[in-house]
Amino acid sequence: MTESAIQSPADLRVDLWGFPITPLSIGDTVDHVRTCWSTGKRCTVFFQNLHTLFLQSKDARYLASFDGAIALVDGQPLIHLLNRMGCDTDHTHRATAVDLVHPILRAAAADGKRVFVIGQEEMVLLQAISRLRSQHRMLEISGHHGFFDTEGDDATHVVAAANDFGADLVLVGLGSPKSEVWIDQNRDRFDASVVWACGALMEYVAGAVPTPPRWSGQLGIEWLFRLAHDPRRFLTRYFVEPVALLARVTARKILR
Repeated sequence: MTESAIQSPADLRVDLWGFPITPLSIGDTVDHVRTCWSTGKRCTVFFQNLHTLFLQSKDARYLASFDGAIALVDGQPLIHLLNRMGCDTDHTHRATAVDLVHPILRAAAADGKRVFVIGQEEMVLLQAISRLRSQHRMLEISGHHGFFDTEGDDATHVVAAANDFGADLVLVGLGSPKSEVWIDQNRDRFDASVVWACGALMEYVAGAVPTPPRWSGQLGIEWLFRLAHDPRRFLTRYFVEPVALLARVTARKILR
């Protein structure tokens, strides 16, 4: 679908229980991003899933960081919830960072655009960048590790490094909600047309964390692979947070 066909992603923005969601397909997202870096239009790309909704339900600053950003669907449960609201969405509107990264970088390489990655341990980041260079031969990519003081002078140096590199696309993987809040605080300082909060994406790209089979996402069972690999990290996220989120949303409705 072309940019003119989808108009602006803002036209597709949906309010789910007070949380913003932009159900764009991977193809439409790539088209929009290419339009932005070709015209100089600025856009910010975030992701929403049950975990981020839970965090936003108790962190107003995190929720506010999504104002004006594209909030892509990262999780099949949100597709089901949107459908229950009457939205015409399906699995094609699930645009995770893992599925989006290579189409975006192929477009960047084809358009001669530069990419700068911020986040992860230095060795993981270097391994990820090395792999991306081998997979996208014409891609100009560099980065900076994520272990710096986001509130101090280090942050200024990192933003300057991205600008000095001439980045058209900046990927920030500092974890949520840190990435989104930091991007929101510093967005005007980045020269890049597109800034994208990519979560733990580089861990998967580097092979430090196994990537679940991509077919599992369409079936809505990708979470099982993540849980089996790292139960300590994901047990609470998948079994406790959704219940707590529902309780918070219900309480909010009752108290209105």
